[in-house]
Amino acid sequence: MGFKESIWGALGGKPPAVPHGVFVEIRDAMLAELGKYDTTPHQSLFMKIFYAADIESLWDQRVGLLKAMAEAHGEAEALLRLRAITARFVGYIPDARKAAVLH
Repeated sequence: MGFKESIWGALGGKPPAVPHGVFVEIRDAMLAELGKYDTTPHQSLFMKIFYAADIESLWDQRVGLLKAMAEAHGEAEALLRLRAITARFVGYIPDARKAAVLH
């Protein structure tokens, strides 16, 4: 059993299936936000988001996205923008609801 499965097992069930359309919407929102800046220094992040295989992979890229947004707009604005993206994960990532409130 992998780490992801053990978390869902502790929570009492399987992770909900993520509809492909939801996955694409989240990925595109992240790419759109990243695309507002010079992507040259963030090419690696762009590729990680673009080629993400699953919702968990996108979730993991939020830190890099926050850093890119903070470089362009400052930390306060970056946190506001990240909160909107994080909210899209609610129902698909166990910590998303808590993270949406904290950011």
